Parts: sequence; C-alpha cells; structure tokens
Amino acid sequence: MISKILPVIFAIAIAVFAVPQIQAQTLIPGSSDAETAPSGASQTLIDILEDDAARAELIARLQAAVPAVPDVTDPVDLTVAQQIVAEVTGAIASVSQVAQRTVTEIGRALRLLQTVPVTGFTMSPELVTLLMLIGVVAGAGLIGKLALDRVIARNKVTALTPIRRRIGLIVLYALLRVLILTAVWASGYGMAVWRQTTGSGPAPTEAIFLTTVLVFGLLRIALRLIVTPDAEREPTLSHLHPRAQEAIYRSLRSFIGALTFSFMFVLPLVQEWIGFVTVRPVRTLLATILLVMAFVTLKRIVAVLDISRATPGPDEAGAGVMLSRGVQNAWHSVWPPLAGVYVLYCWLVAITRPRELGDIVLGGTIWSVMAVTVALFGLWMLRLSTTLNMPMPKAIDRAMPDLAHRISHVSRGLAGLVSMTLIVTAAIMALAAWGLVDGDGWLSDADTQMVFWRIVSAVLLAAVLSVLWAVIASFVDQRLRGAALLDNSRARTLLGLFRNAFTIFVAILGTMVVLSQLGIDIAPLLAGAGVIGLAIGFGAQKLVQDIITGVFIQLENAINEGDVVGVAGITGAVEKLSIRSVRLRTLDGAQHIVPFSSVDTVTNLTRDYSYHLAEIGVAYKEKVPDVIAAMQAAFDTLREGPFGADITDEFDMHGVIALGDSSVVVRARIKTRPGKQWGLGREYTALVKAEFDSRGIEIPFPHRQLVLPQEFLDALAKRPGDDAKVIEG
Repeated sequence: MISKILPVIFAIAIAVFAVPQIQAQTLIPGSSDAETAPSGASQTLIDILEDDAARAELIARLQAAVPAVPDVTDPVDLTVAQQIVAEVTGAIASVSQVAQRTVTEIGRALRLLQTVPVTGFTMSPELVTLLMLIGVVAGAGLIGKLALDRVIARNKVTALTPIRRRIGLIVLYALLRVLILTAVWASGYGMAVWRQTTGSGPAPTEAIFLTTVLVFGLLRIALRLIVTPDAEREPTLSHLHPRAQEAIYRSLRSFIGALTFSFMFVLPLVQEWIGFVTVRPVRTLLATILLVMAFVTLKRIVAVLDISRATPGPDEAGAGVMLSRGVQNAWHSVWPPLAGVYVLYCWLVAITRPRELGDIVLGGTIWSVMAVTVALFGLWMLRLSTTLNMPMPKAIDRAMPDLAHRISHVSRGLAGLVSMTLIVTAAIMALAAWGLVDGDGWLSDADTQMVFWRIVSAVLLAAVLSVLWAVIASFVDQRLRGAALLDNSRARTLLGLFRNAFTIFVAILGTMVVLSQLGIDIAPLLAGAGVIGLAIGFGAQKLVQDIITGVFIQLENAINEGDVVGVAGITGAVEKLSIRSVRLRTLDGAQHIVPFSSVDTVTNLTRDYSYHLAEIGVAYKEKVPDVIAAMQAAFDTLREGPFGADITDEFDMHGVIALGDSSVVVRARIKTRPGKQWGLGREYTALVKAEFDSRGIEIPFPHRQLVLPQEFLDALAKRPGDDAKVIEG
C-alpha cells in the first residue's frame, strides 16, 4: 500500500514546494510569463473580439493573408530523383522541427527548476484536505487488500489445479478487486462530499485525485491478470516463475503509478493551483523523469525474462509447446527494441505535441496493452493445447470411457485454433493502434464482417461434427468391448465397418460444409469429384473389383473378425476387415493383407461348428475292434476333462478307411464348437497315444526287411568270430 501512495506523495511534494515561489513569480509585474493586467494591444484585441463586425473583418483579413495552397491533385511531373530529394528534405525538416521544439521545452523545464525554492512553503487548507483524502483512500485500500489476501489463502493454487478452476479463480479475483476498488473510490467520494457544506460534489482537486485512483486501480487489476507478486498462490495468464512475476509486477506497478499520477493528477493540480503557463515545463520535467524510469523498468524486465527462460522438458515436447516456445523466443528478441523506440516516441510526443498525447500515445498504449494481453492469453492457450483434458460426468464416462479422450483431442485442436487466432488478432490490434493498418475500416467493412462470421460458422460446424464423431465412435468402441459381443463376430465386424464408414462420411461432409460456409462453391468440386471418380474407376479396375467383392462378401456373411479362414491360398485368423481387403494372421505370426479381388474361394474353418478329424494308423497285426475300443476310451477320457465343454456331439467312428504300406488307417471324427478343434485335437492325440501304450497296440513306423540267399548265410555261419555274431544278431 505504501508503494501505491509514493507516486502521490512525490507529486504532492513537487506541487507543495513549487507553489509559493511560482505564485510569487507569476505576480511580479514585468515577469516574462506574467499576465497580471491586459496591455494596450491585448485590450484592443479584446475589443475587436467583442464586436461582431470587427471580428468578422479580422477573420476576413486573416483568411486573405493566408497564402494559397497548391492543388495537390494537379499532376506534377517529377522524376524519381526529385521525389526522393523532396521526401528526404521533408523528413529532415520534420526532424529538425521536432528537435528544435524538444530543446525549447527542455529549456523551459530547466528554467522552472531554477525557480523552485528549497524552503519556505506553507500548508494550505486545500493541501490538508487532499492529504486527508489520500489517507482515507489508502486506509480503505489496505482493508480491502487484507480481506482479499484471506480469500486467496483459502483457495491456494498448485501445479495440479485443473485448468477450469484456475480460469475461474482468475475471473473471481479480478471481480473481487473491481469491487474493492469501487468501495475504495466510494469511501473517498463519500468523504469528499461529506466535507462540502454546500451539498455539491467534491472539489476539483479531490475529483481529479479520485479519478486518478480509479484509473490506476483498473490498470493494476489488468496487470495482475498477467503477472502477480503472489504467483505461488494466485493464478495468472503467465507461466513465468513466481519470482520473475513478482519482479515484473513491482517494476511495472511503480512505473504505471508514476505515469498515471503524473499526467492525470500532478499536471491538472499544477494548472488548478498555479496556472496554465507552468503546465508545459512541468509536463516536460515529468516526461523526462518517466523516460528514465521507463528505461530502468525495461532493463529490469529484460533481465528477469532472460533468467526465467528455460528449455522445455521431456514431457513438454508437444507441437503446441514447441510452437509456443518458438513464438516466445521470437517475441523476446523483438520486443525490447520496440519498447525502447515506443518509450522515446511517447516522450517526444509528450513534450512536442502535448495536445495529441491523448489520441496518439494514450490510445495507442491502451490498444497495445490490450494486444499484448490478448497475445499472452493466446500463447497460454497454445501451451495448454497439448495437455488440455475435458473430463466427462461419471455416468457418461462409465457408458463411453473413450469419449473423454476424444473430446479432449477435439478441445485441444479448437484451443490451438483459437490461440493462433488470438495471436493474429493481437498483431492486427498492435498495428492498428499506431495507424499502420486501418482497424476501424476493417471492423466497419461489410466484407470483413462477412468473412469473419463465415470463419466462425465454419469453425463451429467443424466442432459440432467432431463432437458428433467422437460420441458415435466412443459408443461403437464401448459396444465392441461389451461382453455380449465377445462371441458375436458378425456384430463386431459390422460395427467396425460402420465406425470406419461413419468416419469417412463425417470427414467428407465436414469438409464440404466448412468449404460452403467459407463461401466456396462446392458444386464444381462435386462435379470435378464425379469426373475424377469416373476416371479412377476406369484406371483402377482392380480397386473397384476389391470394393465390389468386399461388399458381396459382407452381404453373404462369409468372413467376420476372429474367424479362421483360407483365402488366396493363405489360412489364418482374421484380424481386421475393410471394404477392400482382409488381414490374416498365420500360425507363424506373419500378417497377410489380401485384397478381395484375389479371393476366388473363402474357406471358413470356424463357422457354426468344427470337427477334429483323427486318422490313426496301426500295425497289421493289431485287431481293428481293439483299436476302435482304445480310441473310444480316449474319447471318453477327453470328454471328462476340461475339453468336455467344447464337444457338441457323440464320438463319430468311421472305421478302417485305408490299408497302407505299413499300417491300417482308422478314422474317427469329433464335433466341437467353432475354433476349438485344434486344441481339442492335440489333447485327443495325446490320449490315444497313452491308451495304445497301455493296451500294447503298436503304432507302426516305416521299416525295411532284408532277405539274403541261404548259401550266403551258410557261408557266413562257417566263419568264426565277430562276423557270425553280427549275422546272428
């Protein structure tokens, strides 16, 4: 609170020390700036102005004395060199005039400083009243600040605070500060009115002070939306470090306070208490002091921003974050020189063209601050566009778990689009603030308004279609995960195809609608798309055949996701179906994408039911009834085990089907649920092997029998030693 009163105390001190001597100087006859009594020439001018006829004659003579202005519309034949010389000469003349006027105003300010006494002032009643009003306003502001600090302490903000709550707190604190400022102003106004015995409003000096307090308070509230000295507890639109925000806020608050009270309070107070003659040198003096303060503030802010700049972490590698960092780095390199030029320009306008100070500097500054605020908000949204999450109500989240994720993606895209729009808008506002572009003309232009509303309509329609797609896709995904559809491959296939078709439909429809909203005639596009489609149809007959065959395969319900099929000589599990191809995963793990144009026959191994076909060979010496009994026993054991639930019929024994070279082939068949034949078959084969071993049934294997002549065997038998033993073995 003391820091807010310092500019006022500083201004009051200047006025108090300057009042006695300046008043004395203005009352000294013969003073260069005194106008205590009208001279003879002045009285004559007053008489002429009071007489209507004399005044009209004076105006006529002055108009006749003005030299005729050449018609600039007349064509003047000038060479390029002459035009360059004329422009350079005019620029040099303008700069020289500004420099001369600047030197003159600085000289007046220096002469004013020489006349200010060091001692010998008196406390006037008006000054005492003003100091009392300052005390009342400062006390009310301190009470409001303490109350708001308690509210902020109860709503502490951390890095984990959701974005919606942060935005809500920013708006809430701004509204509370506006209410506190209104109460402070009302308390000061009530005190000023209470002192008046005539029942009128506050005195001119008191009204000037209250107006300055109101303007300065609103500027502080706007500044606190961007940076705050208490960033560890209070959210702002900036992502700078809390210490950096505190340093920037305190520097800017001091400068804004000095600027506001200098031009809105000190200068009117000087004019009210001293006179109009002293306003210009005081303005020059204050503008020069503010120039130095501005450069000091600018240097501090640049140093703080350079220290607080950091590289993005590994979790901040999103496109929005990188784009935001790039824009920020470019802005950090450009804004200090621009700010320096802006400060010098404002100083020159303040001391050389004070009448244009409100229109040029004040208006341009307000719009520039608004542009910077909008740009910072846009950068903030761009940074958050990669981490923005939109939680859904619990009931909707339970019904469609994927909806929040998809809506968050849509929200991030919209946030990125809005942020870029805000950044572009801020650039246009900054250019319009200083007359580089015609902002008013753009806003009032019918074509510009039409283009703006077309863009808004296109964005809204695109957002609505995106939300509709997110809802439908999330609903389909939830149905696909449902327990009722785990065994319904047909429903899974159709829902997957519907989701893909709906996505394509929304994309095409959204593109057409957005283009139509932007004012683009889509009829030629549709006609061109038809011609291109016809050309593609002739040139890509294979693609057309893929699609047509795929449509009929789906109509005939020949393939569904999860089936095991054989197409184009490849047998595998169906992982995904589209309108053009089928993806198969074979037993070795390879994925095959087979276009439907290559499919002549579809062999579905998992439709309705399946069979395990057991063809087992036994030795010729074994009896067939014993073999059949062993196979039946193995089946009974299989049915009693965990695979019994997959068996849907009795054991189907076919009997002997072939007499092979070394075995008798016996075949049987087991009916199973779709897709269960492979695992069940492996288990049954193991059980048959165990049953054959326990019964002594031989499963033959290929072997050869060597028949030798008897004479050769007799000859070998007569030979002693190992050869005879080998033959006998």
